[in-house]
Amino acid sequence: MKNKRIIAAVTAVLMAGSAFSAQLTVGAEDNSVSNITVNNINNKEAVTKDGVIYHLFYDYAAAYRLTDEYEYAEEPFDIVIPDEINGLPVTEISPEAFSSTELQSVKFGKNIRTIGDYAFYNCKALTETEFPDTLEIIGNCAFKSCRGLKKISFENKLVSIGRKAFQECKVLEALEFPDSLKKISDNAFEGCMELKEVKFGKNLEYIGDYAFNSCGGIKEVSLGDKVSFVGKKAFYEDGLRYFEIPAGVKELEGCPVRAYAEARSTFPAIRIINPECVLKGSRGEWYDFVIVCDEGSEAEKFAKENDLRYGTPEQYEKGEYKNDIAELPHGNTSWFSSDTMKWRYVDDGFEVFDICMGDGEELIIPDEIDGVPVVSVSNSAEYRTCNARLKKIVFGKNVRRINNMAFMDYEALEEVEFGESLEDIGNSAFMDCRSLKKVTFNADCPLKCLKFGTFSLTGIDTIILPKHLEYVEQFAMNIVHFLDYSNYTLIAVLNPDCEFEPYSVRSSCPFIIGFGGSTAEKYARENGMKYQEFGSEDEIIKAASERPENPKDLDPMYVNRLAGDANCDGTVDLSDAVTIMQALANPNKYGLNGTHEKHITAQGVINGDVHGCTDGITSIDALWIQDYLLGDFDSFDD
Repeated sequence: MKNKRIIAAVTAVLMAGSAFSAQLTVGAEDNSVSNITVNNINNKEAVTKDGVIYHLFYDYAAAYRLTDEYEYAEEPFDIVIPDEINGLPVTEISPEAFSSTELQSVKFGKNIRTIGDYAFYNCKALTETEFPDTLEIIGNCAFKSCRGLKKISFENKLVSIGRKAFQECKVLEALEFPDSLKKISDNAFEGCMELKEVKFGKNLEYIGDYAFNSCGGIKEVSLGDKVSFVGKKAFYEDGLRYFEIPAGVKELEGCPVRAYAEARSTFPAIRIINPECVLKGSRGEWYDFVIVCDEGSEAEKFAKENDLRYGTPEQYEKGEYKNDIAELPHGNTSWFSSDTMKWRYVDDGFEVFDICMGDGEELIIPDEIDGVPVVSVSNSAEYRTCNARLKKIVFGKNVRRINNMAFMDYEALEEVEFGESLEDIGNSAFMDCRSLKKVTFNADCPLKCLKFGTFSLTGIDTIILPKHLEYVEQFAMNIVHFLDYSNYTLIAVLNPDCEFEPYSVRSSCPFIIGFGGSTAEKYARENGMKYQEFGSEDEIIKAASERPENPKDLDPMYVNRLAGDANCDGTVDLSDAVTIMQALANPNKYGLNGTHEKHITAQGVINGDVHGCTDGITSIDALWIQDYLLGDFDSFDD
């Protein structure tokens, strides 16, 4: 109980908003605490008002998070963000400030300029929001999975909407963007299935990959003249009959839209205005369209090379476009089958599905079937019992997509080997494959994103993330070594700029290797994980392949650490517990990248992580330091 009272006292002082230094003397006989001194440095550090904790800085304030009363409330509640706190303008909503709460409405103050990543993530009770005219940036996943959000009102200073900012806002009906908006990032409105109307401002420049993917209610799109980038499958849904690519677009990485024609006599059209715009992607992506373009243009060249329908605007108006293209392989047959799997034609190849291996322990997805490449793999839950003994999967060299939950909950699966063409692995594709130990990527495969839950609840020992990987989503690698607490996960990152979402990598004992100064190192250090840097891609791959038995010996910060010495002063005392609690209570000031001169360092995070295996510093670590000082144990169990 004495231990808990010490922690409670430290926490109470911190949450009151006072930066302080403390000297605590532990009595030799009765474990009592005396000689507590607190120096008040800045009484504007943190302020609580109407259920919200605000962090105060030199010239602005930020809404940091909710008080416990609201954060854990079971009934819907409302929040009002004031214009100012203690005379400072409230300009920012901090990352994760209100995420996964019962917030049903928020009124923003007139000074808000930035809404941070995950700020309102998974606020399912939130139904509508009106942004102030000062708002400039909406961060990544800021309103992701707000499935009750039906109405949004943007004002005319908004410049950028982040990646997945409104993904899976399933009942959102209409959007009208201001003229100030320049960028809509990847997947920003993906899965907004009820979205029927979108009006773009005249200064929009960038629409990212999959930005409006699976928004099946959109029937018409008109982009502004300043758009210079339209991402792959940006409007990948069924409703569009005509889509115009502005003159400023110089290249299309793939078809930005999807439209399956109801009748082969009436094909939807993609109008390419810029004669120098280069088209890329597979024939299957463009098959259902007429490419409307100028004679002699790059688009016409692409259409001819891939045997696609095309014509000038005048020809299209008269219905005189070229349409004598080759039929799809195998005529109109919808699907085919063998003893172990079915397949059907999609895009420019086959998709394998309904796999049933029986007593087979190894599944090999072929490169092609009857001369047609196998480009996609999916599976349904009812076929898992047909694959109860499956231990290994090898994907063919042409497989580009593995669909959502394709191999989820395959309990016997131990090894997966991906091919050189892999572009996309769906959400939770290998989730809960508890025996999965080995995952092999082709280092040059074009995979860009590791999605939510892809390898969660697996027991992966080693994984080398390919060099084109740009993004790792939340809980993509929540790896657990079931009943093997001495094991660890080695994660090699070949892209020094790969972005990691919060909680994207979790393991009972993770060890990350990669380039020095990389985003992977930043993520590892911020989360108290072991990290080793290398100077080349070959060195990283070699180190991962050799997989050291004891990774702690490879990270100098672990080799040289003094367990418990969070403030790195060469001793372990109660000030180390205070350092940890300061970093947790006020990360902007005392966290790893804090503004205060005595903020916790990367070495301090590693020293202070004395409970568990590299799960970062927590209040439990502070408590363990207290227990150690009170003589409950002689040393920390590393």
